[in-house]
Amino acid sequence: MQRFRFSLDRLLWYRCLQERLAQQALAATRKEERQLAGELDRVSTLASCGTAELRSALMRPTPGADLILRTRFLASLEHRRATLSEHRLATMRTLGQRRAALIERRRAREVVEQLRHHALVEHRRACEREERLALDEVAGLRHVPRDAEGPMLGRDHSSIPAALGSFVS
Repeated sequence: MQRFRFSLDRLLWYRCLQERLAQQALAATRKEERQLAGELDRVSTLASCGTAELRSALMRPTPGADLILRTRFLASLEHRRATLSEHRLATMRTLGQRRAALIERRRAREVVEQLRHHALVEHRRACEREERLALDEVAGLRHVPRDAEGPMLGRDHSSIPAALGSFVS
């Protein structure tokens, strides 16, 4: 029998490729989200330290230019924190979408793999059926009665029982 060929092999390859690309996109988004979370923590820490420094500066005599500079720095940190928070929320939404896309692509691949598995099982059954038929045919040829086979045709078989009788007694 011919070797197994799945007609949807290219589709299976394409679905595997799509799943791999979805995994890579998800990994990249996770990495971006972790970086944004780290940057957000760093900015939040800087802002809280800057606020503490501004409070201590207000308690002692400090030139007005220093206070304005510290206030602007804190405002820029607060703006950066708000921007990072928005960007992180957008990244989290993208992360959810990419997870859903990965699940969808994985299911699509699994469907084609199940089709391939069923086709392979059917192919194996057909091979086994053909093998059994061939073995039955060979076995049937070996057990053909000798009279129909031909080597003993035309002989007189009446002397066979008499010859056997002499061995038996």
